[in-house]
Amino acid sequence: MTPLREVPAGQRAALLPLVDRSFSGLYRLHARRTLRSAPWVLASVEAGDAAGLIMLSLLEPGAGYVYYVAVDPPHRRKGLGLVLLDAGLEVLRDAGARETFSCVKLTNVPMVLLLRARGFREVGFRALTRARGLAGAVRLMTRMVAAPGETVFVRGREPGAEPAA
Repeated sequence: MTPLREVPAGQRAALLPLVDRSFSGLYRLHARRTLRSAPWVLASVEAGDAAGLIMLSLLEPGAGYVYYVAVDPPHRRKGLGLVLLDAGLEVLRDAGARETFSCVKLTNVPMVLLLRARGFREVGFRALTRARGLAGAVRLMTRMVAAPGETVFVRGREPGAEPAA
């Protein structure tokens, strides 16, 4: 498997074909925009073609976010998604994240299975409110830009625990 590398903002246009093959509709538009603005983008590139990528951010101190994981169809079911997610979690941990969030529709079974394989679990707004207070939960949800019908997943502290400092 090709090693991953962080892709600087000025070189991310080369990843647009992968984004376009991986997403459709509003998700494609948002993924293209996020590709330009995400603080971290890691990619696996083989012979000049991107096999997979992950886009990451910090929502606030201590709270990381996985925007997108994309694996080109010929490279799927070979473990690249897990490699990308593991590397992304390491980047976020190094940046101070003690918990990491992601939003996904439950119909996106490959992404749900990927997240669950690394210990992510569904978390409802009520649990976020208990852990962070109403203002903190709303602030976090707003920064996640969760689309209608998406479920929030979290890896890290238990629901209802004290918020990340």
